[in-house]
Amino acid sequence: MGDPSLKPEEVNQMEFTYALQTNSDLFLNISAFGRRTSNSIESIVTMDAEGVATTKKQNLASNAQYGINSSTSFSPLPDWKINSNANVRQARFKSATLGIHNKGAAWGVNVNTSLKLPKNYSVQAYGDYDARSIELQGFEGAWLYYSFSAKKEIPARKLSITLTTVSPFGAYRPQKEVVSSPEFYSITRNQYLMRSVKLSLNWEFGGLFKQGSGRKISNDDLKNVKQGG
Repeated sequence: MGDPSLKPEEVNQMEFTYALQTNSDLFLNISAFGRRTSNSIESIVTMDAEGVATTKKQNLASNAQYGINSSTSFSPLPDWKINSNANVRQARFKSATLGIHNKGAAWGVNVNTSLKLPKNYSVQAYGDYDARSIELQGFEGAWLYYSFSAKKEIPARKLSITLTTVSPFGAYRPQKEVVSSPEFYSITRNQYLMRSVKLSLNWEFGGLFKQGSGRKISNDDLKNVKQGG
């Protein structure tokens, strides 16, 4: 059910960030954050005397989240690059109107790695995992996504051919969602079809990005720019 009377959320947030970038292609970013949301828009499930459950977006709650997020990028070898992001956070939901309190920790991590091979070949792998996350009336289960790809570039013809496979070791990816109140307890189990194989061809043509055309801008802002050769 929709709700045209919804009010905007009010968010107060504070964040402290440390960033490091070196001449050895190492990048590191770490941030600690705190965020509090008033008039939080949440999907609230209620049940009437006849046992009919209704889901409606409402401004009947507030939530606060505190945590740490980190991102990094580095090259163990000249042709091998790794990018990663990880976060851990504590979430607290509260609705005085409904008499609901819920809190819990959550975390997630993703990693992307690519390796350049001889003769213009390259391979790539990606993985993303999100642990169980708390919601106002329950929680959403963990989620996993991963993929592998191989690429062949033909510079003379400005062509690239990429073969990508998603979730090759499992056709379906399950996810559970639990919603509860003093009146009911609901479990939803979904099965998402993830396994797939894709072959793509990319061809660059034309002179849209031809060098030397248009005006140039000189910028002396050297923040986060590596120095030297």
